[in-house]
Amino acid sequence: LKQWHLEDMDKISRDKSVVLLDVRTVGEFNMGHMDGFKNIPVDELRERINEIEKGKPVYLICQSGLRSYIASRILEGNGYETYNFSGGFRFYDAVVLKTMASGRYG
Repeated sequence: LKQWHLEDMDKISRDKSVVLLDVRTVGEFNMGHMDGFKNIPVDELRERINEIEKGKPVYLICQSGLRSYIASRILEGNGYETYNFSGGFRFYDAVVLKTMASGRYG
């Protein structure tokens, strides 16, 4: 399993040669998500796999890492190159969003 980390975010969010995919539920995604990420819940991934561009690395995120791991296995089995976010959105929310809200970021 290949991973990507918070410090990679700025670089990959500007990279148009990758796919950014959030595999949480629609409700979770609507409560907060990283800019630029498309939402396809892991439970719908097999039926919607044609919405993911082939030939581009796919950077995945979910709430804690488990669903993005499952999505990674599904996608890798269908010929995609994937990277799983270390820590999940819960980690991102705690480190980045809550820190920004408190004024301690950057």
